[in-house]
Amino acid sequence: METHVIENALDFIIRAADDFWSEELTDRQQLKYSTIELYEAIELISKARLMKEHWSLILRNIDKYQKDSFEKGNFVLVNLELAIDRLKNVCNIELRPSCLKAFEDLKELRNLEYPHFCRQS
Repeated sequence: METHVIENALDFIIRAADDFWSEELTDRQQLKYSTIELYEAIELISKARLMKEHWSLILRNIDKYQKDSFEKGNFVLVNLELAIDRLKNVCNIELRPSCLKAFEDLKELRNLEYPHFCRQS
């Protein structure tokens, strides 16, 4: 399953690059889609690393997990912030402050509906 998550992350990275350079999308769409896809890729990579340590680390709340939760699709996964905390506290992987800042900036950009630096097309 860990390999599947990494493959999905790589697909998102490829899609982000494709959308960023797409001549079929407006400038706004290029930025919007590539930002969303890149952020998702980063989140998936962090989840894959948590899964390498133990599968339960990707669950937001292990206390609510039931035996057949995965089969039913009845579970909530960690977000990037919680994944980063668990990477640090459980896996002893601490990201550089510059990486954390870049991820936070990307998240803010992803959440903007109309980035002020991107003209409307």
